[in-house]
Amino acid sequence: APLGIDARHAVPSGEARLMIDDGFISELRQSALRAWWVGSNDSRGYEPNWDLAATAVWPDGREGLVLVDANAHAGELSAAGKDMPPRDAPRRQENHRSIGAAIEDARAGLGGETAGVRLSRDRCYELSSRVAFAWKLARLGTPVALIYLGFCGDRGMGPGFLRSESHWREVFEAHAKAAFPPDMLEREIN
Repeated sequence: APLGIDARHAVPSGEARLMIDDGFISELRQSALRAWWVGSNDSRGYEPNWDLAATAVWPDGREGLVLVDANAHAGELSAAGKDMPPRDAPRRQENHRSIGAAIEDARAGLGGETAGVRLSRDRCYELSSRVAFAWKLARLGTPVALIYLGFCGDRGMGPGFLRSESHWREVFEAHAKAAFPPDMLEREIN
């Protein structure tokens, strides 16, 4: 069933950051999410950025979020891990460790290797961090529709542009399977 999107709480341009932007989640959930992600209530920690974030009402009346990562080129789906911070940046190193622990928490919570979930800070970081964030928000009581959106047909993107919906699906599924099992895509995860 379709979600009802409340456009009053949407970030239509730029990138949304849930631990900073007002109106998406309560301050209590922001604080819990920040402590889980960066190990403290330090608002300077890195978090996933979203191309679009909007509040939504689920068919059963629960309020939640729609989080979108948009892509127009196959090369935007990176298998790279999170960059290691410099040794002379202890706060960034602690954030790096905490983010790794948070992603591991989500990996285990989603069934881990037994379920084919291989989320990691050190590979497929962008996908891993977004799935982990969505999982934690759901654990905190905020349901999330995590959407990977492919913009197809933009030849201006050069070689690797997404030619069609089937090409996008093929590219995304090939990328995602390194971290997340195909049978867990396009379904509710509790």
